[in-house]
Amino acid sequence: NPLPKVSFEPSSDPSLPVSVSPSYDAVISNSLHPSGSPSSTLTLPCKLSVFQRRTKVTALLTQLFNNSLLNDINSPQATSLEWLLETDIAQLCPDSTNLEQRFILCTLYFATTGSGWTSCSAGSTDDGCEGNVFLSSSDECTWGGIHCNVAGEVTGIHLDKKNLIGPIPEELSHLGKLLELVMDDNSLSGTIPGSLGNLDFLEVVDLDNNTLTGDLPDNLFSATSLKFLDLDRNQLFGTLSTLFGKLTKLYFLQLDINHFTGGLPSELAALSDLQYLSLFNTSLEEPISNSFCDKEIVLYADCRLCTPSGSITNCCTACLDSRR
Repeated sequence: NPLPKVSFEPSSDPSLPVSVSPSYDAVISNSLHPSGSPSSTLTLPCKLSVFQRRTKVTALLTQLFNNSLLNDINSPQATSLEWLLETDIAQLCPDSTNLEQRFILCTLYFATTGSGWTSCSAGSTDDGCEGNVFLSSSDECTWGGIHCNVAGEVTGIHLDKKNLIGPIPEELSHLGKLLELVMDDNSLSGTIPGSLGNLDFLEVVDLDNNTLTGDLPDNLFSATSLKFLDLDRNQLFGTLSTLFGKLTKLYFLQLDINHFTGGLPSELAALSDLQYLSLFNTSLEEPISNSFCDKEIVLYADCRLCTPSGSITNCCTACLDSRR
């Protein structure tokens, strides 16, 4: 599916360089021992002991994210925290500006079974990854499929066709500068996080051809910068909300091959920027309204939906049979 051009470029020179190895010096200190007996005190990264760093990083992430998940040793969140504390060569400090987003991207990796990705999986080589593999020691802005602005903030996640298996983690909603979320043609499951609606700059959500279920959460429509929403070939259900009217910048909407019921809200027809609407092979029952016939729009739908009640005019660009 074609994506709109978004005015950001991946930073080729990330502003948050990360040392490949921890930088620390062994310091010999006798000041704490009046007897004069020698004692070696190791100054670790962040000028904190291992325990102090663990305590401070854990406390910070606990304030920001779901505490119960961080305490569940089997959760992707807890696995990510442990990786940051014990395995990550970058050894970020509690006050590192990229600690939060590195944790989020690690959580995405573990939540979607990153070890089974077809490319960019941690430790893999020569797999076609366009960038460094996930969980490498490099800045997370250089990991394959991740795009950042010049300030080192994540603006794009492009992980389509990589065999992502599992739910979309809520933590993504903390990437405040995210413009594009592209994870189509995978095996994502569970529901679409309503918290994505908290992303003020989000323009593209491309999640087609997964196994997502549930209805479209009301809070999703708070992402009023959305221009491109592609959710076809999932297992979504429910009615189409009148809250679509809040997405005044939306120009592409694809909902084919889902289980939506009811009809199309008139608020969709009122969207002046909407240029493409596709919703064939759903369970929608009510024919479209005449207001759609008056729009210059590419419209694909099941044949039974294309003719408004009391009319003989077929308003669809193409009338398609309901066959999967």
